Amino acid sequence: MSVFKFYIIINAMEVLLERNKITINNPDSFRIKDILECGQVFRYNIFSTHANVLSKNHCADIVQDKNDIIINCDDSDYFHNYFDLNTDYQAIKQQLAVNPLMCSAIEFGQGIRILKGDLFEIIISFIISANNNIARIKKTLNFISEHLGNDMGGYYSFPDIDVLAQADEGFFASAGCGYRSSYLVHTLNILKNDISFFDGLKNSDTSQAASKLMSLKGVGEKVADCILLFGLSKTDVFPVDTWINKVYKENFEGTLSKRKDIRTFFIDLFGNLSGYAQQYLFYYKRSNKI
Repeated sequence: MSVFKFYIIINAMEVLLERNKITINNPDSFRIKDILECGQVFRYNIFSTHANVLSKNHCADIVQDKNDIIINCDDSDYFHNYFDLNTDYQAIKQQLAVNPLMCSAIEFGQGIRILKGDLFEIIISFIISANNNIARIKKTLNFISEHLGNDMGGYYSFPDIDVLAQADEGFFASAGCGYRSSYLVHTLNILKNDISFFDGLKNSDTSQAASKLMSLKGVGEKVADCILLFGLSKTDVFPVDTWINKVYKENFEGTLSKRKDIRTFFIDLFGNLSGYAQQYLFYYKRSNKI
């Protein structure tokens, strides 16, 4: 198999693509901990010397080497897109720095990038995430992958829809899904039998896609917003959870009580960059920095 190299320069950041390796020089907006611990992904591990992340049937091992980020992976094209390496995050951060709070949140989470995950895996993951904590979500998704995914040699893939749709409520209960087990069975039946569902989402605007998603059991407004942001790259959404609710109440002199109204408040403030703003504020608040 021939070796290829391809350079991409985004602002001051240089990205070198090889077949199974990505090297990022001057990674001004790429920090492993920020990316993996800001609530957008669950199949990952952070170790003292490196981290790894799984998506669909792919695996990447990420290392900080002095001033460079080295991503060893099975498919550099997949992970170049997954880590959103064509986007200039410096420009986004400059536009979002509208007040001291946002400046502090951006400085704290300066290495965040919004991942482009597999849509099917994102839908299932965020149904499981509802009223849940990250440790339990990770354990549940690992259980599902280890029991129904393919052994890729050192890790397991996330199962295909045809395989996962055969699982019953008992399996999902064993995986730790609790009351969400019935939601997953219902949703999987719809997704398996409606082959146009995913294309319909991809070809819809944000409002239409949100309505389609909320037709699935277990998908309310917050979960739909997460799927729109992390699975469909719709950045004009603002998922509101407990942490964001606290940010609003404590830092924006808020009088709104309904989360849908708080969502609208932030979208009016940040527009098409709302999803990025949400990640910086969520990560900053959940890390107890405000």
